[in-house]
Amino acid sequence: MPAGLVTAPHEDITYQIIGAAYDVHNRLGPGEREFIYRRAMENELHRKRLNFAPEIPVEVYDGEQLLGYYIPDLIVEGNIVELKAVTALKPTHLAQVITYLNHL
Repeated sequence: MPAGLVTAPHEDITYQIIGAAYDVHNRLGPGEREFIYRRAMENELHRKRLNFAPEIPVEVYDGEQLLGYYIPDLIVEGNIVELKAVTALKPTHLAQVITYLNHL
Protein backbone atom coordinates (compact mmCIF):
# COMPACT_ATOMS: atom_id res chain seq x y z
CA MET A 1 0.00 0.00 0.00
CA PRO A 2 1.45 3.43 -0.93
CA ALA A 3 2.45 5.66 1.96
CA GLY A 4 -0.24 8.08 3.12
CA LEU A 5 -3.25 6.05 2.00
CA VAL A 6 -5.76 5.04 4.63
CA THR A 7 -8.08 2.09 4.13
CA ALA A 8 -11.34 1.38 5.89
CA PRO A 9 -12.39 -2.08 7.12
CA HIS A 10 -15.27 -2.38 4.62
CA GLU A 11 -13.83 -0.25 1.83
CA ASP A 12 -14.32 -2.76 -1.01
CA ILE A 13 -17.94 -3.62 -0.26
CA THR A 14 -18.74 0.03 0.44
CA TYR A 15 -17.36 0.95 -2.98
CA GLN A 16 -19.51 -1.74 -4.63
CA ILE A 17 -22.68 -0.70 -2.79
CA ILE A 18 -22.21 2.99 -3.58
CA GLY A 19 -21.48 2.09 -7.20
CA ALA A 20 -24.72 0.11 -7.37
CA ALA A 21 -26.63 3.07 -5.90
CA TYR A 22 -25.11 5.42 -8.51
CA ASP A 23 -26.04 2.98 -11.28
CA VAL A 24 -29.64 2.90 -10.03
CA HIS A 25 -29.83 6.68 -9.69
CA ASN A 26 -28.32 7.21 -13.15
CA ARG A 27 -30.97 4.91 -14.66
CA LEU A 28 -34.00 6.16 -12.74
CA GLY A 29 -33.02 9.77 -12.03
CA PRO A 30 -34.38 11.82 -9.13
CA GLY A 31 -37.92 11.95 -7.81
CA GLU A 32 -38.87 8.29 -7.41
CA ARG A 33 -40.32 6.97 -4.18
CA GLU A 34 -38.01 5.11 -1.84
CA PHE A 35 -39.58 1.68 -2.46
CA ILE A 36 -38.92 2.04 -6.20
CA TYR A 37 -35.24 2.79 -5.57
CA ARG A 38 -35.08 -0.15 -3.14
CA ARG A 39 -36.47 -2.58 -5.70
CA ALA A 40 -34.10 -1.25 -8.35
CA MET A 41 -31.22 -1.52 -5.88
CA GLU A 42 -32.14 -5.16 -5.20
CA ASN A 43 -32.01 -5.83 -8.95
CA GLU A 44 -28.64 -4.10 -9.23
CA LEU A 45 -27.14 -5.97 -6.27
CA HIS A 46 -28.36 -9.21 -7.83
CA ARG A 47 -26.69 -8.25 -11.15
CA LYS A 48 -23.46 -7.52 -9.26
CA ARG A 49 -23.75 -10.93 -7.54
CA LEU A 50 -23.69 -9.44 -4.05
CA ASN A 51 -25.41 -11.30 -1.23
CA PHE A 52 -28.24 -9.24 0.20
CA ALA A 53 -31.50 -9.50 2.07
CA PRO A 54 -34.25 -6.86 2.04
CA GLU A 55 -36.01 -5.64 5.18
CA ILE A 56 -34.70 -8.23 7.64
CA PRO A 57 -35.86 -7.46 11.20
CA VAL A 58 -33.03 -6.68 13.62
CA GLU A 59 -33.96 -7.55 17.21
CA VAL A 60 -33.67 -4.88 19.91
CA TYR A 61 -33.19 -6.02 23.49
CA ASP A 62 -33.16 -4.44 26.93
CA GLY A 63 -30.89 -6.92 28.63
CA GLU A 64 -32.54 -10.24 27.88
CA GLN A 65 -36.01 -8.83 27.09
CA LEU A 66 -36.94 -8.39 23.44
CA LEU A 67 -38.35 -4.89 22.93
CA GLY A 68 -39.05 -4.98 19.24
CA TYR A 69 -37.37 -4.77 15.86
CA TYR A 70 -35.67 -2.31 13.54
CA ILE A 71 -36.07 -3.04 9.85
CA PRO A 72 -33.23 -1.66 7.71
CA ASP A 73 -33.87 -1.43 3.97
CA LEU A 74 -31.15 -3.90 2.98
CA ILE A 75 -28.39 -5.96 4.50
CA VAL A 76 -25.65 -6.39 1.89
CA GLU A 77 -22.81 -8.80 2.60
CA GLY A 78 -23.60 -8.36 6.31
CA ASN A 79 -23.68 -4.54 6.12
CA ILE A 80 -26.72 -2.35 6.73
CA VAL A 81 -27.80 -0.23 3.77
CA GLU A 82 -30.46 2.37 4.52
CA LEU A 83 -31.82 4.07 1.40
CA LYS A 84 -33.18 7.62 1.48
CA ALA A 85 -35.12 9.34 -1.30
CA VAL A 86 -34.58 12.89 -0.02
CA THR A 87 -32.93 16.06 -1.29
CA ALA A 88 -30.70 16.29 1.79
CA LEU A 89 -29.87 14.04 4.72
CA LYS A 90 -31.03 15.25 8.12
CA PRO A 91 -29.55 14.49 11.55
CA THR A 92 -32.47 12.11 12.19
CA HIS A 93 -31.42 10.01 9.17
CA LEU A 94 -27.90 9.65 10.57
CA ALA A 95 -29.27 8.85 14.03
CA GLN A 96 -31.44 6.11 12.53
CA VAL A 97 -28.47 4.38 10.89
CA ILE A 98 -26.28 4.72 13.99
CA THR A 99 -29.07 3.12 16.04
CA TYR A 100 -29.27 0.23 13.56
CA LEU A 101 -25.51 -0.28 13.76
CA ASN A 102 -25.62 -0.42 17.54
CA HIS A 103 -28.00 -3.39 17.35
CA LEU A 104 -26.19 -5.56 14.82
